[in-house]
Amino acid sequence: MRILTLIDVFSFDPMGGAGRVLFETARHLVRRGHAVTVICRRRDDLAEDQTVEGIRFRTYAASPTVFGRWLSSSRGPRRAVAALAAEGEGFDVLHTHHPHPFLAVRSSAALEGVPCLYTFHSPWPEEVLQSRRSVAWSPGVALRRVIERRAVRRARKINVLSAYMNSQVRR
Repeated sequence: MRILTLIDVFSFDPMGGAGRVLFETARHLVRRGHAVTVICRRRDDLAEDQTVEGIRFRTYAASPTVFGRWLSSSRGPRRAVAALAAEGEGFDVLHTHHPHPFLAVRSSAALEGVPCLYTFHSPWPEEVLQSRRSVAWSPGVALRRVIERRAVRRARKINVLSAYMNSQVRR
C-alpha cells in the first residue's frame, strides 16, 4: 500500500508528540512492506527530499512571518503533492495528523478518491490558546476552528489516542 502522510511540521530534534506518533507509525508500516511518504514543513534536520529508515520525507520551505507561514502551509503541501504526481507517484491512503495541510491538498486531482484517515491529536485552536495565552476569540483562533471542523468532517475515519481526545473530537 502507498501511504501519503501529512503533518504541519516535523523534526527529529526535538520530536514532539504528534511527530513521535507519525514516525513510529510510519516505521511500523514500512517494516510491514508499505511505502510511506511524509509531506511537512522543512526544518533544519530534513532536506527537501530525503529518506530516513525507509520513510520518504518531502518538505517545503515556510516563510518566517505568520501570514507567510499560513500561505506556505497551504501552497507547500499542494505543490508537493503535484510534484509527486508528476513523478508518477500515486497513493492508496492519505493519513493526516494536522488539519491545515489536509485541507490544502484534499481537492488535489492526484488524491481524488483517496480515502483519508485523520489522527486527531488535540484541538488545534485550544492548543494555540494555551501556548500563546491568546484571548478566547481572535481571528486566528476562529479560523483554526473552521479549518479543523472542515477537516474532521471530510476525513473518512478519525483515529484518537485517548478517550479524552475522543470526547474532544466529538465536541
